[in-house]
Amino acid sequence: MAGNIAHDFNNLLTTIMGFAGIIKRSHNLDADDRDNLALIEDAARRAADLTGRLLAFARGDLSRFRPVELRGVVTDTLRLCESTFSTGFNVTVDLPPDPVIIEGDESQLEQAVLNILLNARDALNRQGSITVGLLAHPGHATLTISDDGPGMDDDVRAHIFEPFFTTKPAGSGTGLGLAITNSIVQAHHGDITVDSRPGHGTTFTITLPTAAARRDGTPRGRPGAPYVLVVDDDELVRRTLTTTLAHLGCAPLEAADGRAALDILRSRPNLVSAVILDLVMPGLTGAETYSAIAGLRPGLPIVICTGYAADVHLEPGVHRRVVDILQKPITLERMAAALQAAGVDIAPYG
Repeated sequence: MAGNIAHDFNNLLTTIMGFAGIIKRSHNLDADDRDNLALIEDAARRAADLTGRLLAFARGDLSRFRPVELRGVVTDTLRLCESTFSTGFNVTVDLPPDPVIIEGDESQLEQAVLNILLNARDALNRQGSITVGLLAHPGHATLTISDDGPGMDDDVRAHIFEPFFTTKPAGSGTGLGLAITNSIVQAHHGDITVDSRPGHGTTFTITLPTAAARRDGTPRGRPGAPYVLVVDDDELVRRTLTTTLAHLGCAPLEAADGRAALDILRSRPNLVSAVILDLVMPGLTGAETYSAIAGLRPGLPIVICTGYAADVHLEPGVHRRVVDILQKPITLERMAAALQAAGVDIAPYG
């Protein structure tokens, strides 16, 4: 029912917003007319947001499942809502050093986290603390979002995930945020709980299955997802490359230096399908790391990634043996081509 209502209402909004846009182009409007038109457009956009929430709630499945790095979901969502936090807020974030990868829909997971963060913001009323924590366990991950606001009594807590239930004043909330969050978590085969008491704040805990182990003990992302190891000492570059790999349907792993990369390969010798290797790194250089990987996993496809001319830091013999050389900055299309050259089965993109 929610889906049908949202669909029909979106058709009406298309007409309202479409003709509002056409009228706005007229040269015959005075200042008052333009102000009134802006109010119409703003109301229509808010209505469109509401129907979007209804559609998200009504959708029974999430079709864009792929490997998702949960640390990135948290940091991206916090960045998105940072401007809405009062200067009186103290936000603490505790994330693990290693990637936490699940199979999921990244945009929907961000929406779920955003809904809880905005609820915490509203509960604090411009002053207080929000704590976000992520932990990885064997087979699952837990994400907790806590605030030290006024908390909830038993009656409110019992209804908190029901559609259209809200304790906010009229016009301040739709009552769909946490219902949608619950729906998203369930669609990811996870669980969400809330712990709250009056005067003791509120903690939401989301539990999600990680890229689970097959019965033979081999981890996986999407069914058959290839694991690709990114070795780069620059955290932003690693983040960019792992996100790119996730969009290509791979399960990314990351190492900040050559020694960490070798530790990963030793601990799971048959896990990684390919390596994206930076050339210039502290400690073991890219060339030294290449030689060590070749000795540890002969035949493992290695793609060199560098911001310099590759021939400056790479011996001619190694230059001939690498699968491909990626020159920074790297586009998704260029990464896809390199992975295909390495024999990695990527997901359709574009």
